[in-house]
Amino acid sequence: MLGAGAIALLSSGCASSLGLATPCSVWVSMDNADQQATIISMVHQNGGPTPSSYDVSQTQLLASDYCADPFANDDTIGGMVDSRPS
Repeated sequence: MLGAGAIALLSSGCASSLGLATPCSVWVSMDNADQQATIISMVHQNGGPTPSSYDVSQTQLLASDYCADPFANDDTIGGMVDSRPS
């Protein structure tokens, strides 16, 4: 059932509108274009300008690394911003 929900999110285009609330389970199933659209949407939701391709790539790597960590403190990509020690 959870997998069906993730598929529905992706097929409806809603995943990018979730921004930092995008579940890691959805993030890892996205293709490159969907991940980039999610990052751009996230920045726009926070009132920022369209990020450079370099910034998108770096954020994409950070989110992918975060979601691959089995000890992640949060199950959304937002956890990479607010739950990791610096």
